[in-house]
Amino acid sequence: MAYQFGRFLIVGAAGFAVDFLVYLAMVAILGANGALARCAASAAAISFTWMLNRHFTFQLQHVRPSLGEFLRYLIASLSGALANFLVFILVERFETRDFHPLAYVLGTAAGLPVNFLLYRTVVFDALSRRAKGRPNHEI
Repeated sequence: MAYQFGRFLIVGAAGFAVDFLVYLAMVAILGANGALARCAASAAAISFTWMLNRHFTFQLQHVRPSLGEFLRYLIASLSGALANFLVFILVERFETRDFHPLAYVLGTAAGLPVNFLLYRTVVFDALSRRAKGRPNHEI
């Protein structure tokens, strides 16, 4: 599990970069408002990390992806985002800056284990067990 978690952190860092770059491009280049840019950036990062996590972290390259798998991943991701947001809101009340780095970092830290455990147990575990001996099938 430690090996998977290490890979999960690498994917998360790459997903953070995608999220930030899409957000920055939409706001700075396209002139989109922050909320719209945030939603688009999150959607891009979730899609990107789904593919990386399924292939790199959980090594399911021999199992065809399905809409059901993606929807489970999306719900798991939103659950982690909720934990992230709740901790962010709680901590930012105590920060005096306009930018809330402590709240951002602690929120991210709160979402990480939620996402990893849900991905590992709800999204990819059954796929991994079923894939052994039955490659190239859809679940």
